[in-house]
Amino acid sequence: MTYGECRDLSLNLIQQESIAGTVIPGTYNNQQDYLNKIPGLINAAEMDIATTTKPIPEEVTLGELKEQDRYEEKNGNYIYTLPEDLWQRRGSGLLVPVPRRFSYEGLSFQRFNRLRMVGNNRIILNEHLPDETILEYYRYPYQLDPLNLEDGIVLDNVPEATAAIPYYVAAHIVMYDDAFLYATLQNEYTAKKEALRERPTTEISAIEDVYLGPSYDYHGWW
Repeated sequence: MTYGECRDLSLNLIQQESIAGTVIPGTYNNQQDYLNKIPGLINAAEMDIATTTKPIPEEVTLGELKEQDRYEEKNGNYIYTLPEDLWQRRGSGLLVPVPRRFSYEGLSFQRFNRLRMVGNNRIILNEHLPDETILEYYRYPYQLDPLNLEDGIVLDNVPEATAAIPYYVAAHIVMYDDAFLYATLQNEYTAKKEALRERPTTEISAIEDVYLGPSYDYHGWW
């Protein structure tokens, strides 16, 4: 969904997009006030959805963090500053490339969870990992710039998530004008948002030998 589509649908939901088929100009009544509110309300809805029911997955390699000068070595540890758009790390830890066992099919990935957080935006490792190691995380949505808007700008997140945004926008436009319409639209938004929750999934992996040393699988990464 684009910004222009979201704006028009939001106004349609409150009967403020057109009169007798003619688009309502910003100079009519409070129309421009409504139009001015829409970009900020879209941003608020995107942030609400992306940090509750439909997080936005992203990934970055340790090598990319090094290229961005987000890396340092200190007291034998390896410290990475996480991306600025990071909301939360995903539960998978780090995905480290390792040679496939008993196979000639190239590299595979194993999960590596022996890391520590420093504040909200740095991780410390006590082992050197390959630059191809992948950090999976959830990011904040891209925000609209009210001073640089174009109708064709695509809203951030999956289509089913952006389809809920016009109901949030419309509800908050009429919040002080029509309590019943506000409640109706807000309830519809909440229902659509809750329907976005992902179903539980399973992931099958091999059981490692617990009697081997903790660095058994990683001694060859240097």
